[in-house]
Amino acid sequence: MNPNSEEPPRIAILDDYLDYIKSNEINLVKSKILNFNKDGIIIDQSGKREFIKTDSIICSTGYRSNLHFLSDDIKNKIRYRPDDPKKPVMLYKTIFHPELPNMAFLGFYRGTYWGVLEMQARYATSIFSKQIRVPEKNLMEEDLRTQYQNRHLKPKPHFPNGDYIDRMDDMAKQIGVFPDLDLYRRSDSGLYNVLLKNSVTPHQFRLNGSNSQYTISRKVIMNLNTYIKSLNDD
Repeated sequence: MNPNSEEPPRIAILDDYLDYIKSNEINLVKSKILNFNKDGIIIDQSGKREFIKTDSIICSTGYRSNLHFLSDDIKNKIRYRPDDPKKPVMLYKTIFHPELPNMAFLGFYRGTYWGVLEMQARYATSIFSKQIRVPEKNLMEEDLRTQYQNRHLKPKPHFPNGDYIDRMDDMAKQIGVFPDLDLYRRSDSGLYNVLLKNSVTPHQFRLNGSNSQYTISRKVIMNLNTYIKSLNDD
């Protein structure tokens, strides 16, 4: 990490990371990489060259978007910047633009990804199918102004599009699939407690509302709760 960089440090999220370190399945090495060869890497360990044999090397450099298939007019509207890996586009809730009413973008979210991607798709289809109304133009424009300001923050936030849980909760409320906690508090205390205290999963947005699958979703949520408890017990 370059301490003079305006970019935030790169981090990875893994539930089992600390357990792997405790069991010595992951060994931490803090050093500067000097060179690579076909058998491993050479590092600078306190001024001495040290060789570490490796089976594989993963270069976690991220990726950059490529919207070459869009017209220049559209790219200008969304303020597309392919050189910005964190906020390459300016979109309302990372999905819509007020000047592009028949277009939705999915996947422009930095952070824990799959749950947000699913909610983006459900949000977009809910609008296109007219199950919910298109957001007011002034609200969309206000959000875009905030995003544009965030794009130029120094240092840049690591998750510039908001928190994973808050983002999913917000979209779920917009399309009417946020869990009815008051109902479950009265009718299903076991599920209610799990929803309040445990990990967030997209299945909790399939309990009620459009396209709900209560029985299957409840089973997945409770099974996940059992699995997490077993990890804590170990």
